[in-house]
Amino acid sequence: MYDNGLVRFASSKYSHSSKSLSNRYVHLTNYSVNKFNDAYIKNEDEAGTESHKWGLKALWQYLQVAGQDVEGIKTKIKNIVIKTIIASVPTVTSLSKSHCKYRHTCHELFGFDIFLDQHLKPWIIEVNISPSLHTSA
Repeated sequence: MYDNGLVRFASSKYSHSSKSLSNRYVHLTNYSVNKFNDAYIKNEDEAGTESHKWGLKALWQYLQVAGQDVEGIKTKIKNIVIKTIIASVPTVTSLSKSHCKYRHTCHELFGFDIFLDQHLKPWIIEVNISPSLHTSA
C-alpha cells in the first residue's frame, strides 16, 4: 500500500435527510466537485489536517494521536485490497492472454478508493485502472 496516498473529505457535513440528496458537497469527495463549494478548505500543508484533502500519512498520524489502532485499520484495508485482486484474477488473466504477447511484460497500476465509516471499518468504493497521479485532482 502506497504511504503517500490521498484522503479526501466531503466539504459539507453528511446528513441522512432526504433534503440533502441533491447536495453533491455532502455525498462526494471529488476535488473536481468540492473546489466549487465556498466551504471547501484547500490543503496548504502536506502534513495538515485542517483541510478537505489530507495526505495519507497525516490521517495515520491523526488517528494514532486519537488512540486508534492504525495498524489494525491498515491490515483491514490490505485484506480487502487483496481479496478484491484475487476476485479479479480470472478476468485479468483472460485479458492478459488475449492482449499481451508475453505475460511478464505487462503491468497495471490500480487505485483503490476506500471509505472509512464511523467505526473506521474500511469499505471499497471503487477500483481505478491507471488512476490519475496528478496532485491537483
